[in-house]
Amino acid sequence: MQNGNILEVTNGYSAYQWFDQSGQPISGEDSNIFIVSNEGEYYVEVTDLNGCIATATVIINDNNDNAW
Repeated sequence: MQNGNILEVTNGYSAYQWFDQSGQPISGEDSNIFIVSNEGEYYVEVTDLNGCIATATVIINDNNDNAW
């Protein structure tokens, strides 16, 4: 879900990590909510209690035309 510059994924996973457009983990961004400060491509990786991993990607641009 996106609300302005706030990206949010479902709460309840055992681990979260947000990544920048180069695929690098964003330091300290390990919760279900991420506040975007720059346009670009971001993705989040979530892990459930069974160790299964899923990812989601969002592209933020200056036209507010966001693609999931």
